[in-house]
Amino acid sequence: MKISVFCKMLILTGLFQYALLPQTGYATVITNDLKLWAKNASYKQTDSGSRETLSHIGILYFDNQTRQPNMNILQKGIPLLLTHDLKKIGAIKVVSREKTEALMKETRSNPSDLNKVDTMIYLGGLLQTEYIITGQIQEQAAETYALIAGIFHVPSKTMIDRVTSQGKLFSELRLMEKELLFKIVHSLKLSVNPQEKERIDRSITKNVRALQYYLEAVEKSDQEQYAAANELYGKALNEDPGCILAFSAAQELFNLGLLQAGADRITGEVEAYSEEESLSGKPVVENGGARHDTRNPEDTEPETDLFFSKVVDEPTVEIDEDADIPLSILHIRTDATWDMAVDPDSLQTALDHTSQDPVLRGQTDQKNTIPGWFRPEGTSFGFPGHWSGEPYGIESIYGNENVNMGLQTMGQDGYAGTPRLFLNQTTMEKINNNGFLAYAIQVEEDRLNRKIIEMHDNRMIQSALYIAEKYKGIRDRDAWLMQKADAQAGRVLKDINGNWVRVQQYVLRPDAETVQLLNVSLRNGNHNLSGLSTINWTTSFSEPYTGDLRNLPWSNWLKAQEMIADGQSIRYVAGSSENRPPLLEGMSVTFTNPGNESLSNQRTFAEGYMDHLSDGYKQKITGESLQIKTAATNTIYQMAVNGSPGTGEFAVTADSSATSGFSYLLGGTASRMDVGFSVLGDGDSIDNRGEMPGYRNTIAFTDIWDSLRVNESGATYIGNNNLEIQIDSQMRFYEKPIDSIYIPLSRMVWKAEPTPINTP
Repeated sequence: MKISVFCKMLILTGLFQYALLPQTGYATVITNDLKLWAKNASYKQTDSGSRETLSHIGILYFDNQTRQPNMNILQKGIPLLLTHDLKKIGAIKVVSREKTEALMKETRSNPSDLNKVDTMIYLGGLLQTEYIITGQIQEQAAETYALIAGIFHVPSKTMIDRVTSQGKLFSELRLMEKELLFKIVHSLKLSVNPQEKERIDRSITKNVRALQYYLEAVEKSDQEQYAAANELYGKALNEDPGCILAFSAAQELFNLGLLQAGADRITGEVEAYSEEESLSGKPVVENGGARHDTRNPEDTEPETDLFFSKVVDEPTVEIDEDADIPLSILHIRTDATWDMAVDPDSLQTALDHTSQDPVLRGQTDQKNTIPGWFRPEGTSFGFPGHWSGEPYGIESIYGNENVNMGLQTMGQDGYAGTPRLFLNQTTMEKINNNGFLAYAIQVEEDRLNRKIIEMHDNRMIQSALYIAEKYKGIRDRDAWLMQKADAQAGRVLKDINGNWVRVQQYVLRPDAETVQLLNVSLRNGNHNLSGLSTINWTTSFSEPYTGDLRNLPWSNWLKAQEMIADGQSIRYVAGSSENRPPLLEGMSVTFTNPGNESLSNQRTFAEGYMDHLSDGYKQKITGESLQIKTAATNTIYQMAVNGSPGTGEFAVTADSSATSGFSYLLGGTASRMDVGFSVLGDGDSIDNRGEMPGYRNTIAFTDIWDSLRVNESGATYIGNNNLEIQIDSQMRFYEKPIDSIYIPLSRMVWKAEPTPINTP
């Protein structure tokens, strides 16, 4: 049987109380916000073919055709299980069960209505989804049942496949649902990586009675019988204390006040197109009924205890009840803080590793996984500074230089600054006193490292380095990046919305003609910014360069200038006026959100210097394009010559509602995409977290290239801070905003000597 570590620790401490349960990302209640959305969506009633597609998949009820009333809970139960598992696939967006339920109620649709194709397509259009799935539950023979799912393509109004799984209900429901799920995945040609498959293979619960109670509770909640729902959630937990969805659902009822006298504030009637704010106090954002939710659920400082924090989103950490666990895991309740690991999934993975591997478990208990103390003296991999285990009685933490450094929250203040670790002393002491926490942090860092390696060279995802597991793989990947990188930096900080974010940033050279700055930001939770966001800034030269990258004129290269020659306007960038830099061939920067939507700005340059200008090694910009890739479209715009964009063109204007930012004007659509900026502290102390005061009205960036110049010579200066880049925060184009934390080049730790290009 599975039992959550959270639950086990509550039992150990005698604090098993609903009031202390963490707030999770799994919602079950149909709130006023959802009712309002459903009323607005059905009120508009636009044809499905003309609606903007916002999601990949929506799952409607399954019709119980068995004539057995006890199977009725599966009409919503099967879609709930399928939705829960499909959401674990990062490349797709799935309509929530609660949103579907709200729409079904608003349109008064019943399961039997979904046997009509027109009804399904109509609902798919209202849900703004590309595919809609519904199905039937049928009795095949004695005690044998079939789950049948029809998959429809909403824009074309056609069925693309029909898949089936068979077995005994309820005893084989879990296996039947998984079989049906993977057949749907196959039909839709979805790609599932090993980590996602591992998560999908996990079930809400393996206890049949617990699952039945949970599904019955959800039905009672949908009927607004919240006391009855709460009782059934309790029964589910009695059957399986590790059923985290029952925990979170019961806590949601408590948090929303639905078990108290004031419950009518949620269940009351709503009016279409209400101007009122949502219950959370956040304003509605115009986006076809969607709501912009990027905030930390609480504006207050989180408690230091990770599992008891009011802002924890998804503590799905569970282990086999009889499995061995590292002794240090029992100290997580008081030791784990948000500036260590921003996502409880990292703790889950670390726990899976240690519970399955006796050798690793011994290493964590013996503290062989701790980082030690960072010293600015000495070098590691050619980087200034090194780790020492001496204060902790460990002569050599890693044995030699060619292994994992760990704790990549490093950087410096300016090119001439002293390298340092951006964690406070108390946090460092806790990590060094807990081998499991130290390993869990390295697991989280490795999630970002793997993404960096994937961005550096996608072919490497098949390599032994990329797929190596557990501690050896983590160390090897870390060592490889440190060996290859010219510069590196990292932070664990708070963004403008109050979310904790882990950021790792490297400068790498795939070859002598290419430089990459690769950045990954990880947020936890279940909001629009949850997951991995990336920056890929790539510069290509038309000739080899093996020198120190800090000597190159980055600030000049990123600043486009304009002149008139022979009656023509010429855009160009200047190089150095002293030393001849390598010739630029092209430059691109791509920002990607957790849903794999992206914005990419590209520039190309002339093959030589401007021959009628002898000073400054100036190079003409021969072309500039903007690529906007959403879940439904992929459009490329060329920069307008005269500043007024026509069809297929874009321009940049400082006339923007975004903070300190600018807007892309897109010709032919009368649309604009805002890009805003915020200055964030390093997160290493309470007074250095979130937005830093004094910058909002004093900084401004003319375009995306200008923001990458921050803190360089002649560019906008933000002090010893970091830059949050927010693209389309209003979600006019994307299903999720694009939001990354950029660490200025000068605040990265640089090697004393350039990395040899052919380092293996």
